[in-house]
Formats: sequence, structure tokens, C-alpha cells
Amino acid sequence: MLGSDQAGERSAAALKADQIVRSNGLTWADLIRVPAKQQTCDWRDMLDFCAAHFYSLRERERDFIDDLAGWRAPLSEKQQAWLIAIYARLRREGS
Repeated sequence: MLGSDQAGERSAAALKADQIVRSNGLTWADLIRVPAKQQTCDWRDMLDFCAAHFYSLRERERDFIDDLAGWRAPLSEKQQAWLIAIYARLRREGS
């Protein structure tokens, strides 16, 4: 709906997207800004990095990282976005 010709539809879609981002404990910067080094990083490498900094994670993030440890299927877009956001935060914080 963000591409709609109707201003009201675009506005409603943007508001919903913002609610989804914030309800997952993220900011738009977490989703949009991807460090160049991270672009070449496999999701399992990011997972290993996050697991190595387990005690710097929030409780919900720990559960997510634990769940992904045994994950065999490709990640969904939502899983990828959250993993990237966690990874990026840990890198920024110097964990």
C-alpha cells in the first residue's frame, strides 16, 4: 500500500509498518542501514556472532538465537531482518 495513489492508504500503510518495526524492538535505522561488511556475512555467521555474545542479548533475543541454532530451513524475511538488527546492535555496542 505504500505505493498507492491514495494518500490515506499510503499513510495508513506507513503507520502500520512503523508499528511493526517498533513492536519488534527495532528502529528504522536497524532495518535500513546495513554495514558493508555485514552484506557479505552469511546468516549463520551472524548467528554464531550473536551466540558468542549471548549475555549481551535481551531475553527475547536469546530465545530467538536459541531457536535459530537448530534451524535447517531458509530464514523468513522477518527472521532475517531481526537477526540482522540484533547483529548490527551488538556490533555497534562493541560486544
